[in-house]
Amino acid sequence: MTKEEQAKKLLDKYAEGKTSPAETKQVESWYASYENHNLDLSDHRKAEIGKNVAENIAAILDRYTKPKTRRLVTWSGLIKVAAVLLLISAAAAITWTFHQRDPVGVRMAEIRTSKNERKTIRLSDGSEIILNPSSVLRYPVKFAEGSRKILLAEGAAFFDIAHDEKRPFMVETSDGIYTKVLGTSFNIRSYKADKKISIEVLTGKVAIGRSTQEFATLTKGQQITYDKHAQRAVVDYIPAPVYAKIEFEGETLLDVCRKLEYVYSITINLASKDLNKLKCRATFSTKQTPEEILTLLCSLHHLKFESNKQNTFNIYKK
Repeated sequence: MTKEEQAKKLLDKYAEGKTSPAETKQVESWYASYENHNLDLSDHRKAEIGKNVAENIAAILDRYTKPKTRRLVTWSGLIKVAAVLLLISAAAAITWTFHQRDPVGVRMAEIRTSKNERKTIRLSDGSEIILNPSSVLRYPVKFAEGSRKILLAEGAAFFDIAHDEKRPFMVETSDGIYTKVLGTSFNIRSYKADKKISIEVLTGKVAIGRSTQEFATLTKGQQITYDKHAQRAVVDYIPAPVYAKIEFEGETLLDVCRKLEYVYSITINLASKDLNKLKCRATFSTKQTPEEILTLLCSLHHLKFESNKQNTFNIYKK
């Protein structure tokens, strides 16, 4: 029997007047704690909880107003029972919000930052996250096959996501807004005290939305602002240019080209298969153009490149 089922069974006993003094004290302490409990839930979850509570109250009223009932419950007692039911339902909702997403059998980690603290987290897939002050991040210690999903429960962070075409990366906020990418860099600001959530894309392409709707697909230099109260998303351009590092630490030229394709939305063709396995170690910035980066990469391996049409580059041996 789950804790929620045990609690509901105890409430039934309380409503029937069959609880022991210790059990009565426990239920009434729940009610007292409920009076001072501040729950931060979405309107959708509040509606679900309200429906749950209404059904439970209706069942109690039906049971204790029948002629055969030995003892009628006082209205103050019913109000207390309803309050406790609400507290239990809300607690279950909070547990659902933050834990139902955890894959079965996957060990989760939680990182928190204080008011003036920043932390850098490197995930099992090589992705890097810089967690801003007063923030909370939950993520799998090791990602499962076919899935890379984490929760920014509170706060703001910069994400530099390792490219993986087979496993899209998803960041979800406590408000249910998701950011889905294959590999790119972006900022998310999602503090509970703020009226809006903002996401800025530094490199690549990012899909933004929630379970029932995709808002937009953003590219480099774009941002989206989501109004939590109006439930409206607005897309525009980042006011000031923001740049990100592009680092290669021994990746093959083929992998390097695939990442550059994603970051700059271009196509790069390698003239022969023997170029695929050439190793590259270098650091660039998105402030640089694709032509500048390809010039430097080709100089490392005595190669050349040319562009026959817009956004398509061919790399070949000299």
